[in-house]
Amino acid sequence: MQSFDTNELKAVSGGGMYDGPLMNYTVQPGETLKLIADKFATKVLVLQELNPIIDDSLTVKPGQVLQVPVRK
Repeated sequence: MQSFDTNELKAVSGGGMYDGPLMNYTVQPGETLKLIADKFATKVLVLQELNPIIDDSLTVKPGQVLQVPVRK
C-alpha cells in the first residue's frame, strides 16, 4: 500500500529545478530513488534537490519521508 500525505506543500522558489506543489511520500520496502522518481514522473535530480537528506549514494530507506512533486 502506498503511503501518501495528502497535505500539499509548496516548493520554495530559489532557482531550482522544480517550483510547484509538493506532497510527502513515505518510502516503501524495496523502493529506490529511481523507482520513486518514475512513480511521480520526475527525475532523481529533482528529488535530490527537494530532499537534501539524500546523500550522493542515492540511498533511501523504508519509512523515510520524502517531498515529491505533485502533477496536476
